[in-house]
Amino acid sequence: MRETGPRVISVVGRQNSGKTRLVRRMIAHWHREGLRVAAIKHDAHADGGDDWEKPGSDTALFAQAGAVATVVAGGGQSLWRWCEDPAADDAMALVARMSRWSRERGGIDLIVVEGFKHSLLPKVAVLRTPDDLAWLRDARLPALEAVVGPRRAAWLAGAEWPVYDEDDIPGLCREVWMQFALPAGDPGGVGG
Repeated sequence: MRETGPRVISVVGRQNSGKTRLVRRMIAHWHREGLRVAAIKHDAHADGGDDWEKPGSDTALFAQAGAVATVVAGGGQSLWRWCEDPAADDAMALVARMSRWSRERGGIDLIVVEGFKHSLLPKVAVLRTPDDLAWLRDARLPALEAVVGPRRAAWLAGAEWPVYDEDDIPGLCREVWMQFALPAGDPGGVGG
């Protein structure tokens, strides 16, 4: 683990562009390399419902009854749910919280955030179609470092950002680690 805290990168894109698939592949690669990786997922379509847990589960019922937090735990794992979380839509606050948690619990090398496209987090965008590239140009996302797309996407030739092949996960992960992911959790880092 780095003394400055974990590095952080955000993966963004339109709905069904392959963000989750890419994040899973990146996490698996870094895990094989021996890094400890944490993930934060932003659900822009969340409506405060109970799709986080099985409908009718005890913890969902506890939340419906007014619990401000619930925990599902067992088998060496736990899932925490804060029902009134002011940081829920603030990527920087969530990264800072995870960085603090990392220091307390033994270390995380990298935090991969899926979503939070308008945050100041360094990010890569997943593009599948020429329409995705048009969306990206119109979106004017802050801290966009690179795009990831299919190998034979000729329409990406005019992109203003470095373009990475979605099938070259080792190369993408190396570049993200070395070039784009910033340390979080220190005064000058992303998690501040």
